[in-house]
Amino acid sequence: NFRIFEEFLQRSGATLHFNTTVSGLQKSLSASTDKQVWTLSGDSNIPSAPYDHVILAAPFAFSGITLQDSTASFPKVEYIRLHVTLVSTTSESARPERFGLQPGTHVGKFILTTANRGDKGRAGSSTSACDTQTLDTACKQNLESKPDFNSISYHQTFERNGRKEHIWKVFSMDRKSDEWLEDVFGEDTVGWAYRKVWYSYPVLQPAKAFPAVEADEGLWYVNSMEPFISTMETETLSSRNIVDNLLRESFGHGICSSSNSADGWGYKVEDEKIYGWDC
Repeated sequence: NFRIFEEFLQRSGATLHFNTTVSGLQKSLSASTDKQVWTLSGDSNIPSAPYDHVILAAPFAFSGITLQDSTASFPKVEYIRLHVTLVSTTSESARPERFGLQPGTHVGKFILTTANRGDKGRAGSSTSACDTQTLDTACKQNLESKPDFNSISYHQTFERNGRKEHIWKVFSMDRKSDEWLEDVFGEDTVGWAYRKVWYSYPVLQPAKAFPAVEADEGLWYVNSMEPFISTMETETLSSRNIVDNLLRESFGHGICSSSNSADGWGYKVEDEKIYGWDC
């Protein structure tokens, strides 16, 4: 997916400022145009010229940006803290015994988990399910227990130093040690492991309101859509929507001709174009 966004940037002709931190946005009235403008502050190489529009494409709570003289507000959104582990192993699959299966059983290349209902986390447990009418302390702990991991998935195989290595990815809510990885894939089979912790997506909770797409005059928020659905594809839709609205607000004309459809979106079978993208 990242290659798509790299192409977006390269083909846009935009000026990029890598390794540059923006720590502040100040809203003010331009003396020359009598319009609201935004000034950026932070690293010394940030352009000093004011901007008519600023598009924020990051969760505001994690951006480290302070707003001055702005009425923008961003509702608090709780994010999942996810551990991602890439691991290289000579094992072609996870150990079946690890999942309560007989040796030699095919485990599969994509393993998903769910919350435990009546045992303490290991497959093959003989603990019976709890009686939900008379929950004792042990039963409550079991019902509230979290999966040992979220998912384990196979990615690719390559040959190095004369032997095949298989790359697997583990999603989990906590850090997985080297010992845990060997327990899953087999002793002395793990070559290397790369670990990353990140706030991957919001906790999807019922909500009556969502952040504004235009948080303040000229300040646009791509992540306003994220509490509703969080994917790279839907963030692209949100970005496209912002650009269309920005153009209409500034120039009275969106991305596509208004003759195609009222809001620049739509589909015409006769020419197999999706307006809003192919116009």
